[in-house]
Amino acid sequence: MSICFFQDLNEYKFCVYSFKMHDLVHDLVLSIGHEEWLEIDSDNKDVASTVRHLSISSSDQQVSKFSNKLTNVRSIIFQTKPHVSSVEACISRFKSLRVLAIPNSDFENLPSSIGTQKHLRYLNLSGNESIKKLPNSICKLHNLQTLLLHGCSNLERLPKDMRNMINLRFLTISTKDTCLFVNGVCCFNSLQILFVMGCPRLECLFPQMDRCLTNLRTLVFGGCESLISLPLIVKHLTTLESLYIVYCLEMDLTGGERDAQDLNLRLKSLHIKALPKLEILPEWLLRSANTLKHLRIKECENLKVLPEWLPTLKSLQTLEITSCYELSSLPEGIHHMKTLRKLKIKYCPELVTHLEDLSNIPELELDSEDDQEDDGDSEKGEDDELRFASSAQVPSRMLRSASPALKPQSACPEAARVSCSAPLNHVVFDTLSHITGLSLLSATIDFRFRASCSVVLFCDIVSYTVVLMIE
Repeated sequence: MSICFFQDLNEYKFCVYSFKMHDLVHDLVLSIGHEEWLEIDSDNKDVASTVRHLSISSSDQQVSKFSNKLTNVRSIIFQTKPHVSSVEACISRFKSLRVLAIPNSDFENLPSSIGTQKHLRYLNLSGNESIKKLPNSICKLHNLQTLLLHGCSNLERLPKDMRNMINLRFLTISTKDTCLFVNGVCCFNSLQILFVMGCPRLECLFPQMDRCLTNLRTLVFGGCESLISLPLIVKHLTTLESLYIVYCLEMDLTGGERDAQDLNLRLKSLHIKALPKLEILPEWLLRSANTLKHLRIKECENLKVLPEWLPTLKSLQTLEITSCYELSSLPEGIHHMKTLRKLKIKYCPELVTHLEDLSNIPELELDSEDDQEDDGDSEKGEDDELRFASSAQVPSRMLRSASPALKPQSACPEAARVSCSAPLNHVVFDTLSHITGLSLLSATIDFRFRASCSVVLFCDIVSYTVVLMIE
């Protein structure tokens, strides 16, 4: 199906995407699936025998009542917290399930009969803070492709025979254990996405294993507060494309650089957030110099400098730096990075930038530290944007006389003028009270002024297509 049927695709944290479904696709799905899908709630009076997909948001009694009338169910999604007896009844009644989702439940033990679901592809147990262990019978699910255990904060350990789950592609883990996969995961070579999140006691991962995870594409470490360095297994992940490391308070990416010399990473994306031990980017990142496209660094309060070798990242398209309070400068030569399409800098009060040095970057976003950050905002669709958030933020080297087409107002002695030599589609000003003239290329078509701006005067704008907007 053409991708045009799905609109407004946005990537949120950790490879989670959202999109809008086109009306035609929505209507098509309803017309095809209305006889196969059923939501069980208190209003249900009857159920068709053709139903294959259940969404359950009613009491356990309702589930028992309708389950006896169905024989070909393939998917069950619990919208409320079920009693473990209801889960066990569904497992026993429907032997050909492909999807079983029981998120945010509160039972302590998953029924061991789960091992009978030979056809199961998707199992979601996430957000269960009561469950302490999983039955080893879960390891009999040889066709399982997705297993979600994130948010199971009291899970003591993983089943010992998980290496038998040979078709797993997507695995998320939260546990109180200190070391994962001690018994080996050599059969996890189908795994493509691995989330290790909310494991505050974790100290080691895949010890002494060098022939596993050969198809891993995305690796996420989050909330692993005792993990002091990247596990040695990482150096063998030659297919890894995206690496996320967030809220690992003891993680030192440069620690053990000697052990990291033989890293064979070919990353495309690196996302780092809330690593207080990070003071400089690790040199092993140079191994991805020809492949790295996106580098995002957030809330690394002790990051002081970016390495001088950063401009040697030949494929870098996006560089975002947020809330790095000690960062004071960008490396020389960053303006010569031909592939860099977006530079975003927020909440870096010590950082001094010169806009004329960055004029060749199509999308440049510089926000003041007073602005409120909203990580949930979707990315702007346009490629070319220049954003100023305060008059103090505009470097003095950029405050110079503009072209003759723009004449300063003599009545405003404190007024300044901004000039930019790069073609930009969008220019946004926030709280600028002393800007009276702008010299921009004619490609600039959209000027936006926030309501908090005081006085902005334009005079004799010639050969520009301009749209003035008060937001």
